[in-house]
Amino acid sequence: MLRWPTSASRDWAIRVFPELCANRNVLAVVLLGSAIRPAESSYDLDCLFLNRGSRPVFEKPPADADVRGFDIGRVDQLIADGHDLLLWSVRFGKLVCERDDAWTTILAKWCNSLPFPSAAVADSRAEKAERLLAELQAVGDEDAVIEQLVTVIDSSRARRASSRRRVSGVATRTPWATAGDRSS
Repeated sequence: MLRWPTSASRDWAIRVFPELCANRNVLAVVLLGSAIRPAESSYDLDCLFLNRGSRPVFEKPPADADVRGFDIGRVDQLIADGHDLLLWSVRFGKLVCERDDAWTTILAKWCNSLPFPSAAVADSRAEKAERLLAELQAVGDEDAVIEQLVTVIDSSRARRASSRRRVSGVATRTPWATAGDRSS
């Protein structure tokens, strides 16, 4: 972890990550996003977990922590379909813990053959980000507007890239040449 967005997200992670890692149904916990990238600041803590069987129950994360869970039985198909969060996690994620080599197996299978993110998913995320920005502007939450504007810009870039791929007919070319550093 390079930086914590806030002390609330740090304290939450310190309480919840050991609980998630000890849960027999949780096969992996992975960090991604600005908190682990070499950037000047981090707006939120992004993480995902892979589970088998029932989803874990854990303390609600603070507003600046985004936690996504995926059933291990669906992960390969979601990656093949271009699920952008999983693609970025395979490419740039940092492993917190794993059980039964679940994340290691996914990396071995996908790290050199990742598809492009789905154009439909990019469009949907961009539209959702723009709607949320409008709502935040309407209520006058300036701090949230600034944060959401970053998301809108990122979503718009992904949408433009997806549009270019649709126009050019490129669908399944691998966007990254190497898997990068996978150390935890």
